[in-house]
Amino acid sequence: MSMPVLLLGAVMALPVFLALVFSLSRLGSAAGWLRRAHGAALALTLAMMAAVTYEAPLPAALAGAGLAAAAALAFWLEARWNKVLPLFQAAAGLAVAAGMPFQ
Repeated sequence: MSMPVLLLGAVMALPVFLALVFSLSRLGSAAGWLRRAHGAALALTLAMMAAVTYEAPLPAALAGAGLAAAAALAFWLEARWNKVLPLFQAAAGLAVAAGMPFQ
């Protein structure tokens, strides 16, 4: 891979990592369905990252689709500016579900 492609990947991964940390923090501060949505988003982000790392397209696509759904639920349940970070998770999930890293 060329350097610009690697740099672009790192720039795209940063907001997803920040959203992962945000989901982890919401496990301690949220309750009910919001807490469940962030827990699912957290677990599915890690599963998706692992599947992409091990170059497993089907598990990555499944985890990506699940992540998109969980992050969409977290987006729906969050208030105000807290809605922004789950959007990054949803976008990453949709991109991986579409097979983007394996093309």
